[in-house]
Amino acid sequence: MENFFDFRKVNYSNRMARRLLNVAFILLSITACQTTTPLPPGVSAVQETWLYGQVATASRVSIKGYLYNYTSYPPDGDPWLPILEERLKLGASAPAVIWLHGCSGQSNQTALAIRTFQLSGYTVFAPDSLARPRRALCDTGRMNYRVGMRHEEVKYALSQIRTFSWVDQKHLVLAGHSEGGNSAAAWGGPEFKAHVLIGTNCDKIGGSPNAPDGVRVLNLVGVKDRYGRGNGCRLTKLQRSSGSMVKSYPGLGHSILQSPEVRRDLETFMKSLNP
Repeated sequence: MENFFDFRKVNYSNRMARRLLNVAFILLSITACQTTTPLPPGVSAVQETWLYGQVATASRVSIKGYLYNYTSYPPDGDPWLPILEERLKLGASAPAVIWLHGCSGQSNQTALAIRTFQLSGYTVFAPDSLARPRRALCDTGRMNYRVGMRHEEVKYALSQIRTFSWVDQKHLVLAGHSEGGNSAAAWGGPEFKAHVLIGTNCDKIGGSPNAPDGVRVLNLVGVKDRYGRGNGCRLTKLQRSSGSMVKSYPGLGHSILQSPEVRRDLETFMKSLNP
């Protein structure tokens, strides 16, 4: 049996097929994202997050124009890379997103985010932070420590992504929800073209994102977010003038990606970055 999941092998020209596959993708993503397969000796905790994570390719890099999704890691090696490379269109590349999930792990918010990014033309890399022995930290506060852990995961993911010729290295985006959104907001390096912050008001870093000048920020929050994030992050005048924006959604709480309006806004922003 192949140790990967290939959720969608269709062209989305058929609207009904697209809707049905959206539902199937979400359900399969939720059930498939956790694994208990032991890793080989010598694999570090940070490497685990990458190896147990998800990879979802943009249609433009596929020979057949399909959207492929992979997850899982068997003890004898990483299964998705050789399979993915067999399906690559010669010379093709796509921009990419590193997605940081929240404390709910690789849940439906991750499934919905991956789907939206793919439909916007991006390949997605979603490390599984909870593959590390750290789940209990979510109930302790200690956000600075947790953000440090997430940044370690981003750095390792970047080191791997830099080796892929089918990723447009000049068009990388860092995105996250909840704890992942806080972690993306705290990233101050120049590695990414944009930061997408969902379900956070940047309260753990003084209220404003750390994105350097020239890096666009999209901050999406629900007004009824139970963590008090309805007001969103404070953007500087320079950030706003360069295309950064905050949008709040009345009636929505913390898990806002269930909303079609939110997903449309996210897709519009991502396409505006797409070369």
